[in-house]
Amino acid sequence: MSATKISRTNKEVVLGFIEEVINQKRLDRFDEYFAPGSVYHTGPYVGMGFNFDDSSGEKLVLVEIAPGGPADGKMKLGDELLSAQDGQQFWESFDDLRYSTWPRGIVGTPVTVRVRRDGEIVDIRLVRGLIPGWAAPIHKEFFQQYLLVDCPDLRVTVEYILEDGDMVIVYLTNQGTEAKYQRQAVWIEFDLYRVKDSKIVESWGLEDTFGHLKQLGYQIEPPSM
Repeated sequence: MSATKISRTNKEVVLGFIEEVINQKRLDRFDEYFAPGSVYHTGPYVGMGFNFDDSSGEKLVLVEIAPGGPADGKMKLGDELLSAQDGQQFWESFDDLRYSTWPRGIVGTPVTVRVRRDGEIVDIRLVRGLIPGWAAPIHKEFFQQYLLVDCPDLRVTVEYILEDGDMVIVYLTNQGTEAKYQRQAVWIEFDLYRVKDSKIVESWGLEDTFGHLKQLGYQIEPPSM
């Protein structure tokens, strides 16, 4: 007699992911919950529409460009950021470029960035714009880094969960200790998932990042004029 596959409700899929992958740290179960090509939708913001990799500790290398954003068609993946200026300020050091909010500002204001591209120095004029957000691939590697290294004791409690067709919304309480700072934090989060054939294909999220960072000891200062 062949085994009968038990189908799960969409709500059960999301609950299973939270319990097995996040709380139990069963990364081997990741592919049981996420479909190939699943994506996370980032939120809107004012800026340039790109992300840099700063993991080398020495240079910033462009790794993502938002479709339709100010950088789309002007910057290229692999560009190394060297400096930025907007007529009022100039940013050149690695830390200034990495930590300052120079890409942010008022829609329509220009910024000139200097990059190293294929061994040549290129100046690019960009104009700050409204980035509607974009669909970023969901990688198991992100969960591996955060759940096993950055916050290995993270525990998620589901406070409320609602299912409507292929959509599932969940309100969570997160609690965990950041290994780097050895400080514990508790913060809330809302997530929205779209489930198809018992696997997550899309997700959206909103969490209390400000409260989380304050508990870790970060200090929020007003931007320089």
